[in-house]
Amino acid sequence: RRDGREIPVYDSSAPIRDLDGAVQGAVLVFRDITERKEAENALVANEKKFKSLIASQTHFVTRINMEGKYTYWNPKFEQEFGWMHEPNGIKDAFSLSSIYPYHHQRVIDVVQKCVMQPSPCHSVTKCFFHVASEVLSHAQHQSFH
Repeated sequence: RRDGREIPVYDSSAPIRDLDGAVQGAVLVFRDITERKEAENALVANEKKFKSLIASQTHFVTRINMEGKYTYWNPKFEQEFGWMHEPNGIKDAFSLSSIYPYHHQRVIDVVQKCVMQPSPCHSVTKCFFHVASEVLSHAQHQSFH
């Protein structure tokens, strides 16, 4: 720019050839992508804020895929229940394995509701997680999508 500021650009080029195929020059195109970069930076900043918010929660926060396996969990969940999924860890562990069987239907109902009527948040409260054969804590389990 005339004021000396640098701007992000996307560039592309193509050769200009004569009838024999010899390169005679090139066409260069530079496109200002300032708005795209600003949008990308805002998205990254929002993602960092979201991850920080979730990581600082004192509640258990998880995301579960359609197969019922964990795809995300916050540090609080890992701190309390990570050992249950050793040695392979929580990733891809079956979510119902952390919950007493008599609460399974309640969790399944919430997941089905989430799929049928999407909204920002569904939660299962007063769900007892099991540790070996005893109740560890009265927990609040939330899933975000």
